[in-house]
Parts: sequence; structure tokens; C-alpha cells
Amino acid sequence: MRRWIAMGLLFGCGGGDGPAEVVDAAGDSIEDVAVDSAAVDSAGGSDSAIDTAVLGDTAGSSDTGASSDTGTTSDTGTTSDTGTATDTGIADAPGDAGGLAASSDEFGSASTLSSFGDLYPSRHSILDIGATTPGALTLAPTLALHTTWYSDDYGPLLYKNVSTDFVVETAVVVTRIGSSAAPSGNFNQAGLFVRDPATSYPGNARWLMYNVGHQDGRLAREAKWTRPATSGASLSTLYLNDTPGGSLTVQLRICRVGGTFHFFHRHPSESALVEEAFVTSTTRVNGNGAGVATPGVSSSGGPLRFTVPMASAVQVGLMVGTWEPPHDVKGTFDYVRFSAVSSYAECTKALP
Repeated sequence: MRRWIAMGLLFGCGGGDGPAEVVDAAGDSIEDVAVDSAAVDSAGGSDSAIDTAVLGDTAGSSDTGASSDTGTTSDTGTTSDTGTATDTGIADAPGDAGGLAASSDEFGSASTLSSFGDLYPSRHSILDIGATTPGALTLAPTLALHTTWYSDDYGPLLYKNVSTDFVVETAVVVTRIGSSAAPSGNFNQAGLFVRDPATSYPGNARWLMYNVGHQDGRLAREAKWTRPATSGASLSTLYLNDTPGGSLTVQLRICRVGGTFHFFHRHPSESALVEEAFVTSTTRVNGNGAGVATPGVSSSGGPLRFTVPMASAVQVGLMVGTWEPPHDVKGTFDYVRFSAVSSYAECTKALP
């Protein structure tokens, strides 16, 4: 949207003449969102601009393994933050009645904030629509150690209930609080999240996320899967790919088709959505569950897809988190858009 263009230029991520018109599989012109199944570029793109044609503007240590965090002693949360199916906000979040696209939000009015479930409200220090940045939702975690999602630790989550195969997209800029600079604390991040409401602690977490931030000493995207353990803390496996040119600005998508979750990104230097990949020579794999293969991820590389157990009805939304100091991160979200899908080919369709 308008602000997204400005931020892309501000962070040195924009420029150029903008994307060419995209035509969908039926031969129809897509004028406001330059992404569809034919536009996915598994190797990245060359266009350096994101403009209204793209965004549809019509209105501790570097290893977060178990040895450094069991998730059960360093983060006690509050008495209401139990992580069970009776968590704050679960019963209150709207579902997808009347069409999943109705859950989308362009963040043009502060009044829509109440339509989101707010899991662990004690875990965010900033939450507003329009007050910090006009026309955007701003979310920042409580500025304390391990206030993010790893193993049995957790951070804030704003979500909608989704009970069908779906695609969700956001455009986010991750920066320091009060500054346009990149966050400097390790695993200071913001992005998308999918959570099974049956998650409980310790040892029975089931969720995944896709975000951007300062990760393992570099600016990177992170795709992470967390699942129950046979004993002890929940197991997290995370995959890190560096952002092009240290970009802080990105469109992120998660698409669920059956039991498989697909991940897509588009930075301002990329001309189309790019499917997240596991590149054996460059992708960094970490976490206390990294010793066990992630179902759906090939050891020889390729698209990064998680084929993992998850309830049919899940909580889907926006996260932000900080793992290590300095705790200075905030996520500025331009919108969140939802749509139902029935196949992988629809994962990159234009969203309403």
C-alpha cells in the first residue's frame, strides 16, 4: 500500500519501473496483485519495485538449542497464560463464517482490532492500529528475555480462527522501536503464525511460523515447526534464509493444503512471490528438534514444505517476538489477508 512503497524506498529496497502486467491461467489481467501460480519464481526475481500494482492498494547464543533454553523455567508467563484451549481470546476470535476473506483487515480503522483474538495479552508492550503508524497495525513484544515462540516459550499472537485450507498474507517491516534501523537482538522477529489450539505447556506445543528479523546474527527469514516431545520440552526446528540485501521489508504467505504448509515471500527486489526453499549449502537449520527430519522437507533440498500434524481448526495470525537483548523490536503490518484454497495452484492467487 502507500506506506509500503515509502518504506521500501526508505530501507533501500525499492526503485525501478514496477512490475509488468500479470495474466492468470484463464488469460485475465490481474491489475492489482502481481502474483498467481504462473508468477511464482522459485529462483527469485529481478524487478526492484513494489508498488500499488503489487500490493493491491484499492482502498543468547546463535544456537537456540535445548541446552540454552528448556522453555519450562525461563518463561513462566502470567496466571492467565497457560497455553491451553482455554487461553485468553480463543473463544472470542471470529471464525470464517460468511467467507474466509471477511477475516482480512487493511488496518484502516482502530475499531477492527477487537475482531482479533489476543493470545497472551501480557506479552505485548505495543498494540495499536493507526496510533504508532497511520494505516498500519503495530505490534511489539514485552521487552524481556525469551518473549518469542520457541519450544515452550511464547510471545504475543493476534489471530483469527480458520477451519479450512487457506492462504494468509501480510506485508511487514521489522525495525527497532522508535527507529527505522534493523533490530539488533538475536531472534528479534515479526511475521505470520499458525497454532493448534490444543497446544499446552510444557512439552505439548504444536504450531508453526514464518517471519523476518535479526536471526542468528544476520537478517533472515525463519520458518519454524514446533511439536510435542515424548518427554521434556517441546521440540522446535527452524530454517533460516538470509534476506536479499539485508531487507527488513517483505510480503509473507503461508498456504495450507491438507496436511502440508507452504511458504512464500516477496521482498522489494523480487518481481514475484518466491517459494521458500531449503538450500543445503546456505539454509541454516537450528533448534532443539533439528536432529529429527521435518516431514515434507527433503534432505537434498528443494521447496521448504512442512507436512505435519495440525488440527483442522487452527489460529492464524500475526506474531512478534524477542529472544535475546537488546529487546528493541517492533513489527509494522500493512494488512493481513485471508482466502480459502483447494489446491497448491491457488496458494499464489491474487487475494481479495
